[in-house]
Amino acid sequence: MKNFVRIIALALVTVFVCATFASCALMGPNADPEKAEKSLEKKGYTVDVADDKVSLGLVALSTGLSDLECVITAFNKEDKDDAVMIYYFEDKEVADEAWEKYFEKAAEKVKEENEDVIVKKSGKMIWVGTKAAINAAR
Repeated sequence: MKNFVRIIALALVTVFVCATFASCALMGPNADPEKAEKSLEKKGYTVDVADDKVSLGLVALSTGLSDLECVITAFNKEDKDDAVMIYYFEDKEVADEAWEKYFEKAAEKVKEENEDVIVKKSGKMIWVGTKAAINAAR
């Protein structure tokens, strides 16, 4: 009986460790734009934040995206191919609409053509970028 309990305990620990590693791999940028910005800067990225009405209006005009709270664009200073754009929408419903209208097909195409670039949505955020840049924005 003692060995059975140990085996079950070890199996549970293994499951929890695997779940932890899997969740880390699937995580996106920080949901707080300020924390994402600071993390990117700390890791050597040049960061541009659009969070005022004028900047967000220009983003809306150039992309068609509306109801944005913030847009972060970051480039690695040492590797210009390493970059991320994070769109923070006012709410999940607006992000869902933008995903369906602008990003969903692009995500499929990017996945087929370039496995280094990720296009994902979570809650009220959508991001496009390299794995390294997305990890740097956590």
